[in-house]
Amino acid sequence: MNYVKYITLGLFAIFALQCSAQKETKTVKKELTNTTKNSKIKIVELEEITRGSKRNASISETSKMIVLPGKIKNTPTTKTNWIDVESTINAISLEEINSYPAPTTDRFHDGALAATIKITTSTGKVYTSQTFDAGSPPKELAKLYILLSENFK
Repeated sequence: MNYVKYITLGLFAIFALQCSAQKETKTVKKELTNTTKNSKIKIVELEEITRGSKRNASISETSKMIVLPGKIKNTPTTKTNWIDVESTINAISLEEINSYPAPTTDRFHDGALAATIKITTSTGKVYTSQTFDAGSPPKELAKLYILLSENFK
């Protein structure tokens, strides 16, 4: 009869611990979401590469650096431009940026430059998109891609 009490007590303890673990997981997820929303965007980069060619646009709150074949251009970032970049990024789920599928695959046979967007926050966390064809970003990144790629012109 004593063993029934121990088995019942053991099962009760297991159920209690399971509920506690679920609460902790929800709390951690909530804290992670809040941290991401509160972290400030430090730098945004667009890199486009193919065999023999590479171009890069890096934008921070204070400066833009554009690297094209044979030239590097540094200019200050305007307040309006940075606000546009930040508001566009805030509309994107940074945790999901690497799951947005590329709509086309021309980069696989050198039909397009292979493009990647990287977003670095003030906490040092880097969010990187999947590689996609230059000019054909995932729809979720289209507005940000346009803001970044217009610097190549």
